[in-house]
Amino acid sequence: MQPLSSLIWGLYTGLVYFTPILGGLLADRVLGRRRTVIIGAVLMAIGHFMMAVEQLFLFALLALILGSGAFKPNISTQVGGLYAPGDHRRDRAYSIFYVGINIGAFLAPLVCGTLGEEAGWHYGFAAAGVGMLIGLAIYLYALPFLPPDELPAADAASSQSTPLDRNEWRAIIALLCCSCPIHCSGRPSSRWATRRSCGRMPIPTAPSDCSG
Repeated sequence: MQPLSSLIWGLYTGLVYFTPILGGLLADRVLGRRRTVIIGAVLMAIGHFMMAVEQLFLFALLALILGSGAFKPNISTQVGGLYAPGDHRRDRAYSIFYVGINIGAFLAPLVCGTLGEEAGWHYGFAAAGVGMLIGLAIYLYALPFLPPDELPAADAASSQSTPLDRNEWRAIIALLCCSCPIHCSGRPSSRWATRRSCGRMPIPTAPSDCSG
C-alpha cells in the first residue's frame, strides 16, 4: 500500500509543476488570464471539497492538478502587469505578493492540518475548500483593479516571434526530464511520523510535513 501511496503522491506533485505550462498557454492564446485564474480557483475549491469524500479521492486530485495549472502561472503574471516594465514598484509588488503566499503557506497547514488530525480529515479538506472560495471572492472583488487581458496583442507577438531552434527544444526537454523524477520521488519520510514536537509543544504531522 505504501508504494502505491508514494506513486500517487509523486505523480500528483509532478503534474502540479507541469500543468502550469499548459495553463499559461491557455491563458495567453485562448481564455485570458482573468478567466483562467477564476477557472483554476473554482477547480481547486471543487477539488478540496471532493477530497472530503473518500470515494472521490482520485477525481479530487485531478481537479486540483488542473486547477493549479490554470491558477499558478497566471496569478503572478497579473502582479507584473500592474506596472510598466522598469517601474520600481513592480519589485515591491512581487515582494508583497510572495509574502502573502508564504503567510498563507504557513497558516493554512496549521489550520487545515490540525483540524484534519483533531476533528477528521473530511473537515480539514472542507476547510481548505472554504479558504479557496474566500480567496476567489477577494479576487473577484479586486478584479476591476487588475490589468486587462490583451489576447490580440499576445497573438500578434506570438505570430512575429521566431520558432524555437533545436538547442532550445533540447534544453526544455532536459528541464522537464530532470524535474519529473525530482518531484515524483515523493516527500521526506516525515509523512510516516505520527507526531512531532517543538520543545514540549506537539506539532501535528500535516503542518510540519508541509515545510519540506
